[in-house]
Amino acid sequence: MKKILIFTRCSWTLINFRQDYIKFIANKNFNITVACDFKNSELLKLKKLFPSTKFIKITFLNESKSLFNEVKICYQIINLFLKSKFHIIH
Repeated sequence: MKKILIFTRCSWTLINFRQDYIKFIANKNFNITVACDFKNSELLKLKKLFPSTKFIKITFLNESKSLFNEVKICYQIINLFLKSKFHIIH
C-alpha cells in the first residue's frame, strides 16, 4: 500500500479544502498521514471525518515570530521525513 503525506497549516484548511481529496484517495487504498496544527478538541472531529487517516501535530501556528520557533518547525518536518518513507507528499 502506498503511503501519502499531506501537509497543511491548520485543521480548518484540511476540512474546508482537502476533505473531498482525502476521501477520494482513501477509497484508492492509500495509507494517509496528515501533518498539521490542531487543537485536541479538533482532533476528535478530524478522526470522525477521516477515520482511516493518521494525524501528526506540527506546530505551525504560534504567536511569536522567533528564529528558534522556525527552526523547531523545520526540525519537526525533517524528523517526520526521516522516520517514515512516503511515496507521495502533498
